[in-house]
Amino acid sequence: MQKIGDIFKNTQKTEKKIVVLGYSGVGKTQFIYSLIDELREKRVRASSVVEQDYKVNTSKSPILLLDTVGQTIEDTNETLEDLLEKDKVEGIINVVSYGYVANYRQIRKEDILNGSFFTTARDAELEHLDVWLPTLSSKRPVNWIVTLINQADIWYHEREQVLPYYQGKFSLYQTQFERKLKLACKHIVLPYSSILELYLDEYANDPDFNGKYPIQIGTSKKNELQDNFLTVLSQLISNNAPI
Repeated sequence: MQKIGDIFKNTQKTEKKIVVLGYSGVGKTQFIYSLIDELREKRVRASSVVEQDYKVNTSKSPILLLDTVGQTIEDTNETLEDLLEKDKVEGIINVVSYGYVANYRQIRKEDILNGSFFTTARDAELEHLDVWLPTLSSKRPVNWIVTLINQADIWYHEREQVLPYYQGKFSLYQTQFERKLKLACKHIVLPYSSILELYLDEYANDPDFNGKYPIQIGTSKKNELQDNFLTVLSQLISNNAPI
């Protein structure tokens, strides 16, 4: 499996700042840990600018992953504005999960079974998009945005619906993205799996669920999705390859 440190061998040593955004529960920090696990000996530090940031030093080029963990939509927007004003941000990783969020334990079982919980979570992703996308402008630009569809271990059997939802020509998400973004920059949509984990584990023995959300992929596919992301990230940072 490719390691994140390998992708910077041909880049300059200037630190690359990348902001990680996403609605609560989509797995932003989990995503970062999936990268940091490959770099356990590298430097990870806390910051007061956002809840946490992660500094990755390689022999060729350091990157700083800024995680807006534990923030409301409004707080995330304020944080992004602050970062764009103060620093040159290379790009944004916008983490989504097709409604498969982790904070389901306070939700009524009926709302999970009838699907309204997932619809509400997808609506929240759109609301989150509405808030932060207009923050970007010619005065506060980024070079690229990656919409990373996390939790592929849960939704991969639905990929014929999930992928077009985020990148289809007439999809609600893509339409909203194009309408709100006031800046010309690259936008790439990628599937991703941070970990392999049983979803709704507390209902594992509930007959109403009856294995409704089994793990959909194995380690090989997870590694393939992660490697593909790292390859694309390398191309984006190097600014020298077609996407």
